[in-house]
Amino acid sequence: MRFSYPSLVKRVGLLLNQASRLNWTPEGQAWKSGVLSVASEAWLAELADLPGFAARTNDLKVRIERDRLALQHAESTVGGYTYGLTFGMFAQILIGHAMYNAVVSVQGELSEAERLGIEYGKLLVDVCVGVTIQDLDHGLLGLLNLVEPAGLAWYQTTPDKVRHAWPYLSPDARYHVIRRCVHAYKHIAEYKLGHNNSPQILEEHLPTAETLLGSLPLITWHDNIPDCVLCAKEYGVPAHSLAIWTSRFFPRARASIARQMRTF
Repeated sequence: MRFSYPSLVKRVGLLLNQASRLNWTPEGQAWKSGVLSVASEAWLAELADLPGFAARTNDLKVRIERDRLALQHAESTVGGYTYGLTFGMFAQILIGHAMYNAVVSVQGELSEAERLGIEYGKLLVDVCVGVTIQDLDHGLLGLLNLVEPAGLAWYQTTPDKVRHAWPYLSPDARYHVIRRCVHAYKHIAEYKLGHNNSPQILEEHLPTAETLLGSLPLITWHDNIPDCVLCAKEYGVPAHSLAIWTSRFFPRARASIARQMRTF
């Protein structure tokens, strides 16, 4: 069944229900109104016309459910409060301390609660922008296929960490992860096809979750790193003049290649 606006409204309501009695307070209702003014029926209708609607709304459902569980956990830890989570605690859990402080530190025409809801609505909309977790799975599976079966242990751990972070990444950050998957694939594929390295050797150069999500150097250092503009930038070394954006390794003397292989 396709994801519908009533389903979105229900899920937003469950967030309020998770925090005791907030659903029946003026603040709670104003917050909900703010969320749905951004993650609106019109927005969802436009989203339904884009490719990958099911994948995008699956990411959205995962995000909201994770947030609900975070509220549930927080609710269980505030036994000292008669009514459970306060509205301020509720809003901070959903949008983070920095964004919460930015909203409450300024005055606006709308109520504070509604403005906090609008910020959460923006986060929900962002989850559906850009590449989806299907694109991520495609990139990760491609890396596994290069080094299978040696990469099975990697595939059972690293992708899970990246998928867990996925619904909380900005659209630009998600695209950054996909670019790094493609970048790693090119390098590992070139070494596999060009030098007949074993899967066990290539597996050592599969990117970790921290590498994919962050800015650590993507590929272990070797002599041809400067031939790739992106890798040279990550290591802070000058790129070779022949380097091009496609990150291809250029062949060198046989002795040099043998020396490179010893670094794997």
